[in-house]
Amino acid sequence: MLSSVIAELKNSREVQKHKALFVYSVSAAVPNNTDRTVTLQIEKDGDFQCEKITGHIIAPASELGVRQASAPTDYPLVGTTVGWAEHGLSVKITDTSDRPLTSGFIPMELLLTPGYREQFYVPMPFKYLFPAASRVKLEFKNRDTQTDGGGPLYHYVSIALIGYKYAVSANQLG
Repeated sequence: MLSSVIAELKNSREVQKHKALFVYSVSAAVPNNTDRTVTLQIEKDGDFQCEKITGHIIAPASELGVRQASAPTDYPLVGTTVGWAEHGLSVKITDTSDRPLTSGFIPMELLLTPGYREQFYVPMPFKYLFPAASRVKLEFKNRDTQTDGGGPLYHYVSIALIGYKYAVSANQLG
């Protein structure tokens, strides 16, 4: 049994020479009743094997992500006209070649369930190998139409891709 533990440790050390845990993240303020595209750039020094996706949404919010708890929303707390409005945002994810990684626009609550507000949650599996120097395009669609006294309201979203970054890219190996 000790020999199998030692063998596993040696294997783990060898693997870590070539890849390491890495997180790519992006944040955006998406105005109500608007679309916004954000591009996440994979660094050119190695491929990124994405394993999971996670994130957080604050809404209604200011452009800086400050919650506007008394602002009107199309998605209010039950029995009110104001409150938490995270459920108005959808996302479409594509890679560098515009290959769809989601089936069109999907509600963000499907990716982040049940992690709204202060709850803890497990990141959703999202396995995909992004080559070095590639891009991940996130297109957000905000379905909340409310404004705050004529001024804009936002859904402030942060997304993180969790996975492994390789020390060299596949095209460098020949």
